Amino acid sequence: AAVTNMNGMFAEAATFNQPISSWNTAAVTNMSIMFFSATAFNQSLAAWGTKLNPYVDLNNFLDNCGMSVANYDATLTGFNAGTLTGRNMGAVGLRYCASVADRNNLVLATASGGKGWTITGDALFMATAFSVTGGGSYCQGGIGVTIGLSDSETGVTYQLKNGPNTVGNPVSGRGSSISFGFHSAVGTYTVVATKTTGGCTATMSGSVSVSITNLFSALASSVVCSGSSVQLSTTSLLPGAHKWQGPAGFTSNLLQPVVKNMSQAKAGVYTVNVTYNNCKSSAIVSVSVPAPQTASVSSNSPVCVGSSIRLTANTVGDSYQWKGPKSYNSNLKNPSIAAINPVQGGVYSLTATGSSGCYSTATVSVRVQVCTATRIAGEESEDMEMEVSTYPNPTSKLLTIEVKLKEPSSLKLQLYNAMGQALSNWEIIEESTSHRKEIDMSVYKDGLYLIQAQSKDGKQSKRVVKVE
Repeated sequence: AAVTNMNGMFAEAATFNQPISSWNTAAVTNMSIMFFSATAFNQSLAAWGTKLNPYVDLNNFLDNCGMSVANYDATLTGFNAGTLTGRNMGAVGLRYCASVADRNNLVLATASGGKGWTITGDALFMATAFSVTGGGSYCQGGIGVTIGLSDSETGVTYQLKNGPNTVGNPVSGRGSSISFGFHSAVGTYTVVATKTTGGCTATMSGSVSVSITNLFSALASSVVCSGSSVQLSTTSLLPGAHKWQGPAGFTSNLLQPVVKNMSQAKAGVYTVNVTYNNCKSSAIVSVSVPAPQTASVSSNSPVCVGSSIRLTANTVGDSYQWKGPKSYNSNLKNPSIAAINPVQGGVYSLTATGSSGCYSTATVSVRVQVCTATRIAGEESEDMEMEVSTYPNPTSKLLTIEVKLKEPSSLKLQLYNAMGQALSNWEIIEESTSHRKEIDMSVYKDGLYLIQAQSKDGKQSKRVVKVE
C-alpha cells in the first residue's frame, strides 16, 4: 500500500501474465508505461476501477500489451464504475466491443455527466464493411433472386436480415465472397456481421431489394356505345413490350391504345401480352357494344293556339329528355304542353337513354297557328233525320260509328282533323236504316277530330278525341 510509483513496471515483459487485480493501488500516482509492450499480459484490471488514485498518471498505460478484447472490455467497465475523472490513458493496439457504453461515458465531458477521460490508441473491434450484392425483381411464381456479400473475413459470421427479421442461419466468413442463396420474400435485405471473438456486430454496406414482377389484369370499359372510343390499359403499367390484339383485326404495341368508332363488329375479347424483365404475362378484357337505338318522335302538329302540344316518344329508353322553343325542358316520355301560343312552335328534340347508358336523338317540327271556326270543322251538328253514335270516345285504337236513319239510304263517312282538313272517307252503298263502321284511329296523331255522316236526306257531325 506504500508503493506510489509503478512506472514501466512490466514494460516490454514478454512472459509476465499473472492476475494482479487484487493489488491495492490506492497510493500509486504513476502508472505510466506500466504495461507498455507487455505482449504476454492478458488479465482484467476491472477491480482497480474503484482503487485508483485520483491523480494517477495513466499515459501509455496499456500501449501494445497483450490484453484481449474481453479483458479490455472488462477493464473499461470497471474503470467506468470508479469515480476518477480527467485521466489520460494510453491503450494503443487494444480493441473493445461489449464496453462501448462504458468507454463512451469515460470519455464524455464531466459537464455532460461523463468522466472526462482521454483514451488514445484503441479501436472498436468490428468486422470490415463489405457490400451486400444481388437482389432485384423476379417473375411471379419463380424461385426468387440470389443475395450475397462482396467479400468476407474469417472469425466473423454474417447474418442476412429482411427488414428487422432474421433470414436463415448465419454464414461463416471465409476470406472471399459469400452467398445466402435464393430469396423470394419481398423486402429490403441487409447483412449484420458478428465477430466470433467479443461478439461485436456491424452492419455491412448497402442493402438490396427483392420484388416480384406481378401478373396483371387488362382494363377497359365493359360497355361502350356505338361510335364512341374505348381506351385499353392494364392494372400495372409496366414499361415492357406490349402487344394488343382484338376483334376486327385490331392490333397495337402501345401501352394504352385507343379503339375508335366502336361498333358491334369491334365488340369482344381484347388480349394483351407483355414482356418485362424476361417475364411474359397475358391478360384479357371483354368489351360489349349494345345495338344502336334509333329514336323516333311524333306530335299532334299542326296545333291551334290555346290548345295543347302532345309530344310522343316512339322508342324505348330508361330516361328521356325533351328540349324545345322558349327553353322548354321535360323528362317525361310523352309530355303535353297546355295553352300554347305561336312562339311555342318550332323544333322539339328528344334524347332517349337506354340501360347501357347509350342514347339516341330525334326531332319533330311543331306548327302552332290561329284556327278559325271553319278550320275547327264547325261544331257538332244535329240532324233530326239521323242518329250518330261513336264509341269508345276518346279512343286510342278502334272507333265504332253507328248511324240510324228514319228512311233507308246509303251513307258517306268523312274524317276531318282540327284544322278542317279531310283525312279519310268511306262510302257504304247499301241502303239501310242502320249502318255500322269501325275505323282504326291508331294511325292518327293524338288530338281532336270530326266524323261527318251524310245520307241522301241530311248530315250530322260528331267530335272524336284520339288519345295514346
